[in-house]
Amino acid sequence: MMKSGDFRTYLEEHKKREVIFDFDETISTLLADWTDWDKAVVKLFQKYDPLFPSRKIRAADENAFTKRFGAALRDELLTTTYEYEQRLVTGHRANSVALTLIQKAQPVANLHIWTSNYEPTVRPILKELCLEDSFKRIITRNHVMFLKPHPDGFYLIFNQATPKSAYLLIGDSENDRYAAENAGIDFLNISSFA
Repeated sequence: MMKSGDFRTYLEEHKKREVIFDFDETISTLLADWTDWDKAVVKLFQKYDPLFPSRKIRAADENAFTKRFGAALRDELLTTTYEYEQRLVTGHRANSVALTLIQKAQPVANLHIWTSNYEPTVRPILKELCLEDSFKRIITRNHVMFLKPHPDGFYLIFNQATPKSAYLLIGDSENDRYAAENAGIDFLNISSFA
């Protein structure tokens, strides 16, 4: 367990100059019941594959369908996600630990966001938290073909002039951890900070 107040020292000692944050359940938790979104995406998937079972949707499902059916499916999925995020998200709960990490990292690193949420969901919350100018790049669902754990979003942040050892991803989920692993960068779970 690391104290969030020690984060700047950690970054300097480990030469981390590029810090990537997940958004939902890392910087802030979106307040939403995703049940209706799951049902809508199942219906969409069944349009392409009638045998797809009704169940909770995972990023792996979305990536598999995008790989199988390409841009047409991805575009419909983006539209569905946009509509449901706008309707279902009723608010958010900021993570004070993440806000401290951002504050500690700003003087010594470039900060980025890599999230599976839609840009119009993320940006107003960043503005409300006075963080809209804190991030060099904000990579959202609408910027990528494939969601985490696929490293697609990382390569929109990655600068080849900077070694991968300088990058750190902070997130809350197994998808985040595997995304970092697939990208070849280090990972810290937000829950590992006091």
